[in-house]
Amino acid sequence: MPFANRSEFLEAVARDLGDPDAAIWTADELSRHLDHALAALADAAGAEASQDIPTTGCDNYDLTAYSEIRTVLAVEWPLDQQPPAHLRFHVWAGEMRLLNAVPPAGQTLRLHYRKAFTVDDEGSNVPANLEEVAVLGARGYALLQQAARTIGTVNVDSWVSRRYELQGERTLEHFHKVLTALSKAREDPPSRPGQTNWYSAV
Repeated sequence: MPFANRSEFLEAVARDLGDPDAAIWTADELSRHLDHALAALADAAGAEASQDIPTTGCDNYDLTAYSEIRTVLAVEWPLDQQPPAHLRFHVWAGEMRLLNAVPPAGQTLRLHYRKAFTVDDEGSNVPANLEEVAVLGARGYALLQQAARTIGTVNVDSWVSRRYELQGERTLEHFHKVLTALSKAREDPPSRPGQTNWYSAV
């Protein structure tokens, strides 16, 4: 049955970690790890969409206002060409820079992108078949956090930190293998022959 909201996701992560009573990880910590996993999952398998934005005559565009955009796949300009014309670009810290052309002001850029996943108290837009993938990633990140936290602490098991580290590494290795398979299965937008699409997370 699909998870209805963030609380149900966090309960699943805590249950898989064997910590349903929050004796080791707080809800805030697991929430942070879940967000990390959701971001990686969106890069690999987020739904594709397009957004038209007005050109400014500059080569830099602030994308922080477009909260739905997780990963820019292609920048199309000019529009309605056959085959589609794509510009080369780079995105860093929410700012997109066009690399091989500066469209004049008053025209339109079409951004093709992957949507971010949203999981909050009201609900979730993560497809049911990807929910356990998100939980898997969150579990791996949580295990690595605990490995770092237990370094140098006094424990009955002197290898406790290393055990958490190995568990975390193995879990994240599985997580990233699943993401790679999901990424390979997607159909990327077509590009003009001889041009390169630069994929970049916002």
